[in-house]
Amino acid sequence: MTQTTISAISIRCVDAPIDPPLRNSLNVIPRAPLVIAEITTKDGATGTAYVFPYTRAALGPTASLVRSIGEGLIGRELAPTTLWRELHNGFRILGSEGLVQIALSLLDMALWDALSRRAGLPLYAMLGAEARPMPIYASLRGWGPAMLAEEAGQAVARLGARAVKFKLGHARLEDDLATVSAVRGVVGDDVAIFVDYNQALNLPEAERRGRALQALDVRWLEEPLPVQDDAGMAALAARLDLPIQGGENWWGPAGMQRALAAGA
Repeated sequence: MTQTTISAISIRCVDAPIDPPLRNSLNVIPRAPLVIAEITTKDGATGTAYVFPYTRAALGPTASLVRSIGEGLIGRELAPTTLWRELHNGFRILGSEGLVQIALSLLDMALWDALSRRAGLPLYAMLGAEARPMPIYASLRGWGPAMLAEEAGQAVARLGARAVKFKLGHARLEDDLATVSAVRGVVGDDVAIFVDYNQALNLPEAERRGRALQALDVRWLEEPLPVQDDAGMAALAARLDLPIQGGENWWGPAGMQRALAAGA
């Protein structure tokens, strides 16, 4: 495939309501602020991607960052791997986490989308992989026993999901356990249950709740501790039989490397 260059990058913002609002142990998220990027190449190929910076306060700054960084890509070859490395090197002193990483990732996804569309291939094939079936879990949006039990039942019935995941983090452990029990009562013993604390606990409380949850046959405990606490995650993993899940909020491969080195 012959090379082409980047001719234009357009950025737009969307602030969409979420009904019902997303809720977790720390926040209620009533809206979805999205920054959308479209990259156009000299020969007319386009690539699109979006990011969700979680809060309306970050919507404008994220879009401004992407526009500013994107201006430097006009006229460059459509070469995502090279540009990813160059952009991260350019931000090494400032740091490439937080909104900078979100902005870089948005451009990176749009670049890969343009490259694969130009080649007429799905992205997995462009990256040298093959398509094959894989299991899914249903990620539930509700909060509390009644809402989550209803949503879990619908996910199993409509999607055929063999696993469901939902958010916990009530003030009392008893309410978390009641939520798990309500979902279990609807989905039965053959459907796996995963739970997510969205980084809300400290180590002693995570161990206390983890022991109670593993007694209810919960299959994974997601982000019980702040993402920076690799040592705490490693200690928790050693103390519980329940698998500890992390990674959603790592800042790129470096975050993963630090967690692996810590045994987290």
